[in-house]
Amino acid sequence: MSRTEQPTTLPSQPARPVKAFSQPLMWLVVGIPAATVVAGLFTLWIAIHGADTPVGSDYVKQGLSVTPDTRREDRARELGVAGTLAMHTTPGNMLLVELTLVPNGADIKPTRLRLLHPSDPNNDLAIHMLPAGDGHWHARQPITWAPGTRWHIALEGEDWRLPIAGLQTLESLRAQPFDANKSTAPVLQAPRTLPADFRPKQ
Repeated sequence: MSRTEQPTTLPSQPARPVKAFSQPLMWLVVGIPAATVVAGLFTLWIAIHGADTPVGSDYVKQGLSVTPDTRREDRARELGVAGTLAMHTTPGNMLLVELTLVPNGADIKPTRLRLLHPSDPNNDLAIHMLPAGDGHWHARQPITWAPGTRWHIALEGEDWRLPIAGLQTLESLRAQPFDANKSTAPVLQAPRTLPADFRPKQ
């Protein structure tokens, strides 16, 4: 009677442990998010420490310094722009603007009255003035703003500009005198950068 020989089975060897960080796939999974976090923090540091200071386009760069362009204000002084600005509101929510200029030449022709909102440029208004004869000008504007809103106010012509009041309510300007040759116009301090076509005299 023959015996069947069984094959000899060698004992299995335990698998050698593999370190996770020695695998390329591990670096791919961990490295990309880590690099993204580092790049984001570096970008935040650049944004905080390297932010540009807003400068209105109504400025002239001279060398490395930046100075305001006051040519239009200087022109207003040359013309001697002076007079009185009065504003009244009607029960029908209409703003009535009356402008009286001191007689000093036909070159003074105001074209518009600028009302600049102190924080939101989208609420700025340009009220176009119409001549009424003998140095008088007038305009009408529907009231679309909340009562008590404060404005920066300037009178403008074709080649001149004169700041009249800063952060004033229109209801308080019953009779506001102005004179380009006197320091009656306040220095306007706005918390936002003023547009290119408006810059008070510093």
